Amino acid sequence: ETGTIYTHHQKTVIVDVDAGDGQRKIITFLGGLDLCKGRYDTPEHPIFNTLSTFHKDDYHNPNFTGPTTGCPREPWHDLHCKIDGPAAYDVLRNFEERWMKASTWYLRPHKLRALGDDSLLKLDRMPDIMGIIEAEADAVGQDDEDRWNIQQNKPNSV
Repeated sequence: ETGTIYTHHQKTVIVDVDAGDGQRKIITFLGGLDLCKGRYDTPEHPIFNTLSTFHKDDYHNPNFTGPTTGCPREPWHDLHCKIDGPAAYDVLRNFEERWMKASTWYLRPHKLRALGDDSLLKLDRMPDIMGIIEAEADAVGQDDEDRWNIQQNKPNSV
């Protein structure tokens, strides 16, 4: 059970995947999928040339008022990524913290036997899941040209 909160529109998918040797590890996917009127766009990001056809009446975020004719569209571009290694566990922790903040379980602690007895699954209760230390050792090598280093910054409203 969660309360109503408004947040930074995060979209998070957290899954366990085969890590070999009978173990599993956490990977995450982050990104946007905004299917609202006024926010559909294509990789070409047309600003003027589709205003009378494809993007008619779909030029601006409806939350803001302003002129709606003869103005350029507001381009939108959602990004998506897969995160593997220790950073995936940071995304999991961020999700758990936001869940706990939004959840009303703490108002009725007598109904829970222990932290984690709600809808969240705790990694230490899943014997085949790698912890963050093992995930670091399993991460893509330093010499891999596809490797990116990331730092997750959390909003103050966790």
